[in-house]
Amino acid sequence: MDKEEILKSCKVSGHADLAPKGSDIVCSAVSILVRTTVQVLMDRAGIKINASAKERGVLGMEIEYAVDKKEFLYAVGEFLIKGLKSISEEYPNHCKVNIRIAEE
Repeated sequence: MDKEEILKSCKVSGHADLAPKGSDIVCSAVSILVRTTVQVLMDRAGIKINASAKERGVLGMEIEYAVDKKEFLYAVGEFLIKGLKSISEEYPNHCKVNIRIAEE
């Protein structure tokens, strides 16, 4: 996120360890939120996204955008962060959210 609270990048990693791989609801919830965010951004004209899932349990994305897309990216970022924080609050031992403000 940048100083204007615009989503610039995201990385999720690890396994929630609430249940075995493939049946962990925390891992599934985080994965769905982040994967859907990537898909929404990929479908939006004026936004370039580089997403990678190099290994199981790790997903990252870097976002480039046109100036007129700031409002959209703010909303998408707000949605993603609120969703991740909600999971973290409900399952604090299995999901941690760290937000960094990028220096420009």
